[in-house]
Amino acid sequence: MPSPYILFAMVIQLLPVLYLLIASPAFLLVKLEIPQVARLLRVMFHGYFYALIATGTVGTIAVLLGGHWAAAFAFALVPAAALLWRRWLLGRMDAAIAAGAPAVLRRLHWAGMAANAACLAALLVIVPRVSGPL
Repeated sequence: MPSPYILFAMVIQLLPVLYLLIASPAFLLVKLEIPQVARLLRVMFHGYFYALIATGTVGTIAVLLGGHWAAAFAFALVPAAALLWRRWLLGRMDAAIAAGAPAVLRRLHWAGMAANAACLAALLVIVPRVSGPL
């Protein structure tokens, strides 16, 4: 029988990942030389990281309440990694925007989308394993 706590944590962690999957490709169609567009891209990633940190924390608490200590440790890695990834990516985005380097910003955008796709793939592989037969 699948744990409802783990399923809840998985579903809420899918929400910010799916958001970025849908929202970020639109920035491939615009020029990042426009300062307002570059700042909007940064704001989108900023919101994504906060949502990922919030849902990761809520998911970890839910799994802890369910008594799954080992799974809670795994879920706690998500907000921890998001905090580190946020600092790295947004710091480089800020530097690229300040320097007026759209090529660097475009590479960071692709890196963010690739990392998000990897997170989505990992979640989609893990969800059926922890949910079991429905």
